Amino acid sequence: MRKGTIGLLVDPEENFERLDSFSFTTDDIADGESHELLVDGTSFEIPLKGK
Repeated sequence: MRKGTIGLLVDPEENFERLDSFSFTTDDIADGESHELLVDGTSFEIPLKGK
């Protein structure tokens, strides 16, 4: 398993008051030589604090 941090960049001029979550999907991870699938892609939905 790979661990890391995902940052969310937002435009400070946008109004995000109605935004209660955001989602993203990772790609499949394959071995660089054999192309064997190591990890399936995953979808995440992140609720925003206080919503």
